[in-house]
Amino acid sequence: MGELVEGDDGLPAEDVGPWAIEKYNYLCRYVDISRGARGKFIGPGKAGATYLDLFCGPGRAKVRNGEFTDGGCVAAWRKSVAGGGPFSQVFIADIDEVRLNAAAERLKQAGAPVTAFHGPALQTVESILKRLDPYGLHFAFLDPFSLGVLDFRIFQKLAKRKRMDILVHLSKMDLQRNLGRNLAADVSAFDAFAPGWRSDRRRPRPARH
Repeated sequence: MGELVEGDDGLPAEDVGPWAIEKYNYLCRYVDISRGARGKFIGPGKAGATYLDLFCGPGRAKVRNGEFTDGGCVAAWRKSVAGGGPFSQVFIADIDEVRLNAAAERLKQAGAPVTAFHGPALQTVESILKRLDPYGLHFAFLDPFSLGVLDFRIFQKLAKRKRMDILVHLSKMDLQRNLGRNLAADVSAFDAFAPGWRSDRRRPRPARH
C-alpha cells in the first residue's frame, strides 16, 4: 500500500506515482465502452449491473506531481453516470478500514448506491457474491497492492457468476522487485496467485529443432 496523505476534500488519499493516471484511464475506458451492454440490465424489473472492487483503497489519489485524482472505484462510478448507464450497485472492499471508510464516504457523496465490506479479498468476495443477482451483469476491478494478496481462488469464485467481467491491474514493479525472492522461497506469493507454478516450472520443455 502507498502512504496516506490528506486529500483535497479532507479525507485520506493515496500517494501514487504518475502511472496511476493511465491505470484509471483504462478503467474508465472500459466502463465507457460497456455502457450499452450495462444499460440492458438497468431499470425497473431488471437484474441490475454492479461494480465490484475488492482492493478499493481510499477512492482518491495524490499523484506525486501534486495533482489529485479520483481513485478507481470513484472514477468508475462517475464515468458510468457520465455515460448514462450508472451502476445499479457498487460493492467495495478493502483490508484497511481507513481506506475503505474514505472510499465509501466519497462514493456516498457522489450519489453512488455503495455497500462496503471490511476484510481480506478472499473473505469479502464471498460476502459480495451472496448479494449479487444471478441474472445481473457484473464487473469486477481487481487492483491489489501486491501480487501476494491476489489469491487465484478469487477468480474461481467470481467466475461462478454467469455474467462477470474482470479487469485486473498488476504492478510490474512489484513483480520484478520480488521475482528472485518469490522464485527461491519455500513459501512464495506465486503459490496463491498461480497454484502449481512450481511443478510447471520444473517440467521439461519440448526440444526445439
